Amino acid sequence: MTTIPTKPTKIIIDTILWTSAKALFDIGKVVLLSMFFTFPTLIWAEQESKSYEAVDLGLPSGTLWATCNVGATHPEEFGDYFAWGETTPQPQKDYSWNSYKWCVADVDKLTKYCNGRDFGNDGFRDMKTELDFEDDAAYVNWGGDWRTPSLAQIKELEKKCKWEWAVYKGVKGYIVKGRNGNSIFLPSASWCLYSLGPREGNEGGYWSRSICKSNPNCAFRMVFFSGGLVEWNGYFRCSGLSVRPVRIKKD
Repeated sequence: MTTIPTKPTKIIIDTILWTSAKALFDIGKVVLLSMFFTFPTLIWAEQESKSYEAVDLGLPSGTLWATCNVGATHPEEFGDYFAWGETTPQPQKDYSWNSYKWCVADVDKLTKYCNGRDFGNDGFRDMKTELDFEDDAAYVNWGGDWRTPSLAQIKELEKKCKWEWAVYKGVKGYIVKGRNGNSIFLPSASWCLYSLGPREGNEGGYWSRSICKSNPNCAFRMVFFSGGLVEWNGYFRCSGLSVRPVRIKKD
C-alpha cells in the first residue's frame, strides 16, 4: 500500500519556492544596482554630446546666442539649410512649395501656421504665428531650452550690437559684438530657393520663428549683405535658410 506524504512534500515545495524567490530577488538587486550606477552615466553622456555654447552679448532681454548654426560644430561652418517649420534639411536641396511640409504643393494652400483663409488649403486657419516646439529646428536638433529666435530677438540683435563685416578662418560674414565686448560670428551662408542653391560668400539669411501675419506664406528672417546692409524681412517659408539658436539666460 502506497503512503501518500503530505507535510514533507509541502516543506519541500516551500523550500523550492523560497529558494527560487530569493534567487530572483538577488538577481533583481544586481540589475537595480547596475542600473543605478550606469544609467546616470548614460544620461550624462547624452547631455554632454548635446551641449552647445551660448554667448552673453549683454542684451536687455537676457537672450544668449549660440556660437554656431544648427548642423555645424564651429562658428565659420554654414550648417544645414531648413525650410521654415521643418526640422531636417530637404533632400537634394529641393526647397520649393512642391516639397514643403506645411502646404499642398502651392504657395496659397497652407496646412499649418496660417491666420488668413486666402492662404490656407480650402480656407484652413489655425491662427498659429510662431513655431511649435516640434517644428522648431533648433529645439528638435539641439534640445534643452534652445529655440529659433523670435522676430523681437532678431531685431534686438540688429539694433543693440555692433556689426562688422569680416573674414573669419577664411569665411566671410559678420562679427556681431555686444556692448559687453562679447561677440558671435554669422557666416554668409546665403539661402536656397527652388532650384537655386546658396550663393555663399556675400550674403546670409537666418530664420526667425515668427510668420508674417499679413502674408503667412512668408516668415521673418534676418538677412545681411557684404555691402553693410543688415535688416529683417519676410521670405517664402519653403526656402532653405540657416538657423542660429538662442536661449534665455537663467538667473
